[in-house]
Amino acid sequence: MFHTSKLKSILFLKILLIGAMGVQTCAGDVEPIDFNSPEWKQAFGLSSSSAVLSSSSVGLSSSSAEPSSSSSGGGTSGIFEDTRDNKIYNWVKIGDQIWMAENLNFNADGSVCYEYDESNCNVYGRLYNWNVAMSACPAGWYLPTDAEWDALVTAAGGASVAGKRLKAVDTWIFNADHVGIDDFGFSALPGGFGYNGNFGNASNSVGNSGWWWSATTRQDRPGFAWYRNMRYENENVNRNSNSDELQLSVRCVKSGP
Repeated sequence: MFHTSKLKSILFLKILLIGAMGVQTCAGDVEPIDFNSPEWKQAFGLSSSSAVLSSSSVGLSSSSAEPSSSSSGGGTSGIFEDTRDNKIYNWVKIGDQIWMAENLNFNADGSVCYEYDESNCNVYGRLYNWNVAMSACPAGWYLPTDAEWDALVTAAGGASVAGKRLKAVDTWIFNADHVGIDDFGFSALPGGFGYNGNFGNASNSVGNSGWWWSATTRQDRPGFAWYRNMRYENENVNRNSNSDELQLSVRCVKSGP
């Protein structure tokens, strides 16, 4: 039995070779192809019960900035391309919000890899101070507000359990009692943090903790902004604020229609 994605790839390549618009008859007319016909299934090496590629099978969009989607288990997820550097990102819809399902890895001026190691960027994304983070998201996406983070945490069951439900099932180390189960496909990654050329160590290091900016500043404390934090030793999503010079991870939210 074919895996669906492999099947679509095989069919797509064969259709390209043959001509997806149809075949030309002797009279010169273009005759549309019936991909469900026994002849075509036999040509593709498929059984009569095999699925075929239809015009609605692939969620391609007219713009690479728009996410393509699929539904599974009641949730919606997909991919989109950041046209600035052609990186492909996963996204997931949780509640009424569409979130990036991995950390941003756009090389904006002022952003860094944890400990300046490019391999950390490849897994955990880059770290951004708050001012850089505010303009780092791709077109059509933006840095979520403090209230939008609250909505995400509420949708994931509340601050005391949301960490476990939002964490990726791998990439976290140390305490096995609080591993992530990634219920929603958010895949929170432990990217650590940086500050003035220094990086979190021990329990705050990459692999042990994740820190994400919100777009909301503290009105009573200039130069401070709100962030969310998850740690290896518990299941919480912590809300706190700190200097906007800290370098934290970024998750972007899709702009409305």
